[in-house]
Amino acid sequence: MQHMNVTPQTTLYVGDHIRDIQAGHAAGMTTIAAGFGYLAIDESIDEWSSHFKVDHATELLPLLQSI
Repeated sequence: MQHMNVTPQTTLYVGDHIRDIQAGHAAGMTTIAAGFGYLAIDESIDEWSSHFKVDHATELLPLLQSI
């Protein structure tokens, strides 16, 4: 981030595991939970306390354009 001259407050963290969302929160970033990728069958991204969530990759670009 320092190399790119950005701050945690202006960075979005997209993750497909709860530890990704926790890391984003710990770093002070806005988090987006991805309901695709390595998500376990019995896992629910609704429980991860992310700022935003997407269930399909096609939802990511419209979300990014809206925030």
